Order: sequence, then C-alpha cells, then structure tokens
Amino acid sequence: MVKTTIKKVIRFLWYTENNFFKKYEQFMSVANPIANRKTWTKPNKKNVTQHNELIEATYKMTLPAKRLFLILLLNVQTHKKVSINAICRIHAKDFAATFKIDEKNAYGDLIKANTELLTTLITVAHPSTNTIERFQVLSHVSENAGAGYVDCRFHNLMQPLIRCFNAGNFTTIKLAEYIKFKRTYTIRLFELLMTKDHVKMHRKLKITVEELKEILGCGSQKTYADFHTFNRVVLRPSIKEIQEKTDLKIELILHRRGRLIHEIEFSFERSDQLDWVKQAANIKTKKQLTSQRKKIDKAISKIGGENGKKRKTIN
Repeated sequence: MVKTTIKKVIRFLWYTENNFFKKYEQFMSVANPIANRKTWTKPNKKNVTQHNELIEATYKMTLPAKRLFLILLLNVQTHKKVSINAICRIHAKDFAATFKIDEKNAYGDLIKANTELLTTLITVAHPSTNTIERFQVLSHVSENAGAGYVDCRFHNLMQPLIRCFNAGNFTTIKLAEYIKFKRTYTIRLFELLMTKDHVKMHRKLKITVEELKEILGCGSQKTYADFHTFNRVVLRPSIKEIQEKTDLKIELILHRRGRLIHEIEFSFERSDQLDWVKQAANIKTKKQLTSQRKKIDKAISKIGGENGKKRKTIN
C-alpha cells in the first residue's frame, strides 16, 4: 500500500515538473525574442511579398538598408512559425554571398543598414478613422564585430504590413530580380512599376516628373532640377538596368507642358507575356486558317459531288 502511494506521488511530481517546464519553454519562445532567435540562411523561397503601403514608405532607403530589410522580410515570410518578435541573426558572409558584394565591406554595410532601419519611420494612413500611424521598422538591434553578425527584430506594428495581405494591396517581386540590382534608383523605380503590375497584359504608369523625383529620392537635389540631367543620370540608366537584368520591357513617353517635360508615361510588360500574346495570336491565326481550309475543302467536295451527279445523269 505504502509502495503504491509512493509510486503515485513520484509519477505526479514527475509529470507536474515536466509539464511545468514545457509550458515555461513555450512561454519563453513567445515572450522572450532571444529564445526564439532565428539565424538567417538563404531561403528557397523565390518571391518576396510586400504591402504596397510598405513599399511606398521605404522608397527612400539606401541600398544596404533595402537589402537588409529584404532579408528580414524573407525571414518572416519563409519561416511562418517564427514570431515577428523573433530576433533574426544575419552574418556578414551570408549577406555578402547573397548580394554578391565584397565580404570585407559586408559587415560595414550591415551596421549602416541596421542604424538606418532603426531610425526609419513608417507612416500609415487610415482614411476610415482619419488617423495617421507612425512607428519604426526595427525595435531592437545588436552588433558583434568579432563574430561578424548583427541581430535585428521587427517592430510589433509591422505585422499587418508583412503578413496580412488582401487582393490588390500587395506586390510580389522575384527575389532573383532584387538581388541583381546595383543602383538604389533602379530598385525604387522597379518597385514603383511593380505596384502597378496587376492583371492587365499591358501596364501603364503616368506620373509627374516632380512626383517621380520625390519617390526616387532626388527631388531635393539641385543637380537633378534640370530634366535632361535627371533623365541622363538617373532615369535612363535605371531603365537600362531593369531591362538588362529582368524580363521587363519598358517604353517611355514624355508629355510636355509648353517647353518643359511635365509628365512621364511608362508602358511596360513582361517578355514572357509578349511571347504568350504572340503565341496566342499565332494559335488564333492557325485556327482561322484551319477553319477556312475546312470550309474550302467542304465547298470543293460539294462541287465535286454535284459534278459527279451531273455526269451520271448525262451518261
């Protein structure tokens, strides 16, 4: 009797202790971001998805900051079970290998990007309630020069912009296309065009020169006040890089107001979509030709049949 009671007590204590520690570990993984740390590795995910408001809010980021932001975004979207509060550890060697940059400069770029993201404010307007929300991209950063890595964590309020997508309010871009770009202006222009890349086969974007300069981050620079300089140094090289490193084909139409260029119209489409349109047109043409041939053959056979009948009657 005593032995049985002792066994029951031991089992109860063992179960209680193990259950307690399991609950504690679960709590710590959510409450303590360091316990839920995720070391970033190059993901298999081929696309990155961003809320359109997030793209608009991050247009003016420098190239290193944009790259770090992209990695953090991929980390959250690839590992969906990882909390947005989790700290993401990024090593300089992985950063360099992903974006094909010199490993000696990679850690310096990460430090600059870390600082910029920590001070970058995201502004989100809510027209229904007539309110404006502002918050930082990151809520926590730490750096280890000896080991060559940085730790970053998204702000809690970034959650709706990272994981909550509805039809028409987000843009998905191929990771391979992002990685190839070397110019900040190119990334900003590419993202702007991709926000308009919806269902239509033929995409168009019409924007004033001043609005475009503001989005590309050179609106306040006197160097680009003249459109010809802006076009030669910023716009044309960015379009050229996009066309060389992606399958996007872009046509530019300039609209004047008097002697000055006032508006720019982008007309763009994917080359694979152009091929699809050509194939569809060819298929349609083939179908039409086949249909016409069938009609002709039918008419010939009918004529031949009638002639045959007449010949029999004459004979």
